[in-house]
Amino acid sequence: MKLYIGMDVDKDKCIITSLDKNGEQIDQYRIENNSTEIERFIQKTPRNAEIALESSTCSKPIYQQLKKHGMKVHMAAPGKISLISKSKKKTDPNDSRLLADLLRLGYLPESYVPNDEIENLRKLVRYRRSLGEKRTVVKNQVHAILMRNGIKHGFSDLFGRDGTRFLKNQSLPLTEQTILGGGLREIGFLYEESHVMDLRLAEIAMEYKDVRLLMSIPGVGYYSALVIISEIGDISRFPCAKKLVGYAGLAPRVYQSGNIKRYGRISKDGPSILRWVLTIAAEGAIKKSGKLKRFHARLNKHIGYSKAVVATARKLLIIIFHMLTNGVKYEERDDDLTHRKIRMMETKSKRMKRLKDKKTPISEKHKKLMNKGMKMLINSDSDANLG
Repeated sequence: MKLYIGMDVDKDKCIITSLDKNGEQIDQYRIENNSTEIERFIQKTPRNAEIALESSTCSKPIYQQLKKHGMKVHMAAPGKISLISKSKKKTDPNDSRLLADLLRLGYLPESYVPNDEIENLRKLVRYRRSLGEKRTVVKNQVHAILMRNGIKHGFSDLFGRDGTRFLKNQSLPLTEQTILGGGLREIGFLYEESHVMDLRLAEIAMEYKDVRLLMSIPGVGYYSALVIISEIGDISRFPCAKKLVGYAGLAPRVYQSGNIKRYGRISKDGPSILRWVLTIAAEGAIKKSGKLKRFHARLNKHIGYSKAVVATARKLLIIIFHMLTNGVKYEERDDDLTHRKIRMMETKSKRMKRLKDKKTPISEKHKKLMNKGMKMLINSDSDANLG
């Protein structure tokens, strides 16, 4: 007898429901969420059983453990399940049964599960983004200190060379001075960590041929290329560009009733980091002469700058689909700019190798941040923002 099993997973426990092919419940029980209990579950589960889990941080280790034992596992997309099920009685046992039932009926909306290589790359590029976000939070705290104390400045970048010296020379009440000093040291730490991650990602980028392909687009550097590669995964899983646009959440919502059809805002269903990078890349691309600049200029007159950038990002993603599918470079590329970006990537990759050759753990570098971090912030590389 074939079983269809739904597993509702949280941090501490798993609720497991087994159904037969007719939807009759065979069993429902709870186990602890740890590798030993999952191993016991695997040993007593028939190999022809199919198992459904809802995609989450807690479910990924279980998915990997089940796959290693050759189990037939399906990862469900949580957002799409919520659209299918409108139950007013949402409990863990009911969620577990729903997963099993959708799997049995063939209606389970499955989520893409990348291989280990892509998953690890995703973790790194997302971590690099989080460092920038944390730095922004701390910088906002520093701005708040100045506002609370009625201090004004005329710096376009308060955290540039002159702005940083201005901050260090401020005379503030002891409490505010303590918070400001801690903030500046934290910014120094985050800058150093970002710097090391940039080198590490440059080294990784050298291993991907598609990175150089994508870098032929004005506005796309090696980091942007790695984000695109890691979030898209295998381009062949998308049968057409329209599917990729939908996955990225850049397709407009459609409202249709009878003969009336209206388009709304983009769905934002996919990974936010992919939309973020594509938007930044689009803003870089429209600075160069070509079809993307003309496309943006035409839309800008009717819908405004920001909406036109989003539409340009969508068009850019369609171009990227064809580039990755056919293995071709950007049609209107600037070979000189592309060469400079590749040279920068190669230079940073070599810096990372030299850092490894010193056999000094990264943690040892962090011990020197009190003094070195602010120095690096003031003397930051002028080529850091090369698009």
